Amino acid sequence: MVPVSQRWRCLLQPMVWLARLRLLDPLMSPADVQTRVLESEVATLQLLAKTNVPAPRVYAFASTAENPVGTPYVIMEKMPGKPLDWYTATTAQKDRVLEQLVVIYVELEKHPLPWTGCLSLADGGMGPFVQLPCFVTPTSALGTYKTLPASYTAIFRQAGIDPQLAVLVADAAAKR
Repeated sequence: MVPVSQRWRCLLQPMVWLARLRLLDPLMSPADVQTRVLESEVATLQLLAKTNVPAPRVYAFASTAENPVGTPYVIMEKMPGKPLDWYTATTAQKDRVLEQLVVIYVELEKHPLPWTGCLSLADGGMGPFVQLPCFVTPTSALGTYKTLPASYTAIFRQAGIDPQLAVLVADAAAKR
């Protein structure tokens, strides 16, 4: 049941929703990987809803095609604003975007995560990475890791980069 305050909001203020549909594409990653990506995106938006970071509210989603729509989808709030074209933006517009990013990063620092990986609707809130370069096989991904050096080491090793560099990168990140 929608709370009365939400029903009145719908009557008094126009609301615009966006529907993101995942279409079948044989060039995309396997369906189970795409499912984990969509679920990680939803989990990320749900986490951001608990912060002061502007993010669209998720109203409904289905991460598999087993639903009345017949394809995975996310229905979310449309955020105000317009797309940014960095290459045609003025210096003042770029400065404003960078200032907003600083505020967002400061807010995110207030919400540390216990592991590295991707946010997940399952797996206790954290799961393996869902970015394609972090997949060992089409169905097996790297993560989660308790420490940043362990995460970097695995990612560097997967990419064929000397894992000793991972320690340097993690040390530099820790000193910032």
